[in-house]
Amino acid sequence: DGMDPVLAAHRRYQIAAAWFYAGDLRKAALSFQEIAAEKDSPWREIAPYLAARALLRAGLLNGDREAFREGMERTQAILDDPRQSDWHEPSRKLLEVWRLRAEPEVRLKELGSALVKPRKEDIRQSVIDFLYLVDGHPEIAEAEDADELAAWVVTMTGHSALSAEVATKWWRRRQNPAWLIPALATAKVEDSRELMQAAAKIPPGSPAYESVAYYAIRLAKRAGHREEARRFADRALNHELLHSSRNWILAERFDLARDWNEFLRFSLRRPEPNVVEYDGSEAEEETPGPAKDAPVFDSDALHQFDAHLPLTLWVDASRNKALPPHMQARIAVSGWMRAVLLGRSEEARSLMQRVVELQPGAAEVAKGFLDAREPGEARFASVYVSLWAPTVCPYLPGVWDLPVNLASPRARFGDRDGRRQSCWYPHRNDFNPRQPHPEDTGFLTAKQRVAGAQEAAQIESAPPWQATYLLKETITWARAHADDPRVPRALHMAVAASRYRGTDADTGKYSKQAFDLLHRRYPKSEWNARTSYWYK
Repeated sequence: DGMDPVLAAHRRYQIAAAWFYAGDLRKAALSFQEIAAEKDSPWREIAPYLAARALLRAGLLNGDREAFREGMERTQAILDDPRQSDWHEPSRKLLEVWRLRAEPEVRLKELGSALVKPRKEDIRQSVIDFLYLVDGHPEIAEAEDADELAAWVVTMTGHSALSAEVATKWWRRRQNPAWLIPALATAKVEDSRELMQAAAKIPPGSPAYESVAYYAIRLAKRAGHREEARRFADRALNHELLHSSRNWILAERFDLARDWNEFLRFSLRRPEPNVVEYDGSEAEEETPGPAKDAPVFDSDALHQFDAHLPLTLWVDASRNKALPPHMQARIAVSGWMRAVLLGRSEEARSLMQRVVELQPGAAEVAKGFLDAREPGEARFASVYVSLWAPTVCPYLPGVWDLPVNLASPRARFGDRDGRRQSCWYPHRNDFNPRQPHPEDTGFLTAKQRVAGAQEAAQIESAPPWQATYLLKETITWARAHADDPRVPRALHMAVAASRYRGTDADTGKYSKQAFDLLHRRYPKSEWNARTSYWYK
């Protein structure tokens, strides 16, 4: 008694809030309702909203259906009262949230019906609520009276074990091309003939055409009808397609290549501008790397080259007119490194000559290798090239990687953000989860397939050309060929490699040996002056 009225009103509000957070929701609702009747309370206007909120929470958390009904009525009363217009939007959102939880079937149908109609207002929250219900209650889409949009999303995303049956049933009932898409995507092989015939009737001008074509190709492959899959793909690729659709269909057609020329023809994709894949989803960002919109190999072609193709086909690809010059150059550089590791001197010379043709400025650094008269000299020339251009390795660079240009090698740090980069890692299958089907290498002869597998295994077992290996090779050559004019620079680059390349427990020892050799034997060399440290 006698307390300041404003402070007393604050105290009553805090007590009501305490009941709310303690879980005594009926008492909280009653307290807030009493506050709503206090003419001078600063909490009078928000109190009806909080009372309704407490009742709705009691209905959901405590199973109090009467409280839930009363809370819904109070919320609707706020929406119907013009004097409480400041609380209309929060009340509307509150009503929608609790209906999602208490009446998911009804709310899902309402949202599905609304979302398929043209609307000018922002539908973001409706989409979020719709997907929340679909993810949490996929069984709703399997009901006989299911909302059509919900059923489509569930079957298309595979959230239901009955996706194939549900999608095919909807397609047969509606004959809507939109339903043909999930039907094709999830179909059982025994239903493939009916669905493939339907897919063939969808015209290129249809909004469903690109998706129907893509999933028809995949279904035909699953059913073992590879020639039919090729016809679908070739037909689609002859039409105007969205950028991303063309890439997806090219990937399927690439897997269906009959011969080497088809393999190359369908291997190239143009990166989607300003879209990248991040953590399994698409994100808006400038297309990374040097590729921009130039056609490049995606992971499927990269894996085929690195793990399955024999060196003879690398040599052919470096000059094959089916590929643009920038891709020929990538193949020539990496193929040269593979040839060196495989001890294939003739192919190595051919590939290095091709590098010079494509990158004329590379002639100076390539000269030592091309002029080598015996294996030891060619070996050191190869080490020199690897020191000169640290990102040279026996695997093709991907879209994110900076391509090697021997005419103007990049900074010692290989990636675009200046971080250490090395491609000298085991290229095992776990790095390439999308393994090709045995028939996907059908464009190779049996002899080529065996040679490719053997060469890939040999590359895997070769010692990585990291810091310690390069230091040892450089020191050995330098001690035996002190008058070679390349030695001072080679020693400088080898010491630097002990900082920016992969290292091991012996790296520091050989880094110091190279450093001491350079400073002792070539004190007046510019490379001596540039080498101030060795690295552990």
